[in-house]
Amino acid sequence: MGKPYPIYRVFNDAVQLTIASATEYIDFVRFIVNEQDTKQIFLSLSEMMILRYLADNRQIKLDKAQELTQVSEEEVRRCFSNLIRYGLIELSGKYYMLTARVYEVVKSDIEYTRDKTIQYIKAKGMILEYLKINSSIKNSVIRELCGFTKQQARTTIDKMLEENLLIRIGAGSATGYKLK
Repeated sequence: MGKPYPIYRVFNDAVQLTIASATEYIDFVRFIVNEQDTKQIFLSLSEMMILRYLADNRQIKLDKAQELTQVSEEEVRRCFSNLIRYGLIELSGKYYMLTARVYEVVKSDIEYTRDKTIQYIKAKGMILEYLKINSSIKNSVIRELCGFTKQQARTTIDKMLEENLLIRIGAGSATGYKLK
């Protein structure tokens, strides 16, 4: 319900548990309730924990989600799949992040744009660094290097071509890219 996680403190002879009574993110709570009502869905506790984590931390990887929710890897994958299907999160490289629509409600569209821009800047830096050492790079190498899907790699390549940083060499499956 948008409340912070309980705080546990362990002492030699006791355990202290603090549970906040105030809701921190009322917009987040309203959004979740509205999504469940309008889409006739019920978000599991694990799915809500992932969404709450993303509202605070911008991105999450599979292993962190498994640690956070304390469920199996298969269950976390199912949660991610459901949240993608509901249009609440998207895959960005090896990370999952909130979609632009969710950012507008619980954060801001500026933060979404900034996060996507930072992702591109990091990928561009890795590609340029790779090309300082190697003569060319292929889409498959970019996917492995950046943790991208084929489409994400394609989008990054297109942007770098538009910025005149790369030139295309070869064609078809032999297509590669090198520094301009």
